[in-house]
Amino acid sequence: SGFRNALFLIVSKNAFIRTTGVFHVCPIIKNLPEGIFEDDYKLQSIKLNDNITSIGGYAFECCKSLKKLVLPKSLKEYKKSAIIGCFSLKKIVNNSKITVDLTEDGIPGEWYCDGIKVTKLGPGKTAILKPVTYKIHYDLDGGHQTKKLPNTYKAGKRCELPVDAVKKGNLLQASWRIGHKPIKSQFGWYIKSHIDERVKGELWLKPQWYKYKIYSKKKRQLRLYMKIIKTGKDRD
Repeated sequence: SGFRNALFLIVSKNAFIRTTGVFHVCPIIKNLPEGIFEDDYKLQSIKLNDNITSIGGYAFECCKSLKKLVLPKSLKEYKKSAIIGCFSLKKIVNNSKITVDLTEDGIPGEWYCDGIKVTKLGPGKTAILKPVTYKIHYDLDGGHQTKKLPNTYKAGKRCELPVDAVKKGNLLQASWRIGHKPIKSQFGWYIKSHIDERVKGELWLKPQWYKYKIYSKKKRQLRLYMKIIKTGKDRD
């Protein structure tokens, strides 16, 4: 990130050394500021020295390849948002004397320590992330299914949803309305053709209908008119 590049200049050009996806933090660094490794998709592991006393919020945000985080003995402060969006993270080792909060929502699973589900990780303990699979419910809104639809999705993994999988007269189903409760109005849902990695919990899906009309067809060019259609209780 730009912040880390600035830190290189302020502290030392050798403050961080990368070797094949592994970052080594030199002893001169004592604090990891907010967002310091944000969006570093190549970061797989990081070795923190025993001089690190604090890890700021969003320090490892969206480090999608980070698999393991070892907290040093010297750590005195840790922000739970440090690991938001770390979809590959499987283990946290807490070598410090503080208790670490594990309730960050942006983690695709549930943490276990010594076989017990936990929301906090005590000193000298190790937490293992277990992936969670959630159920998908469908309301076909009067249409009939023409393709196989997924019944579940796994948190932390993008789930593609089939389009044109439901038929209803001359309407085209090109995306889905997705919500965390049954969809009865035009509010509290979003339109997607997939389920994002960050999503957790049971989902309710309803077809998003489109009405289309062909205006002209010349050679290989096709001009279409498409309009979102609200049906049933959702009609204005």
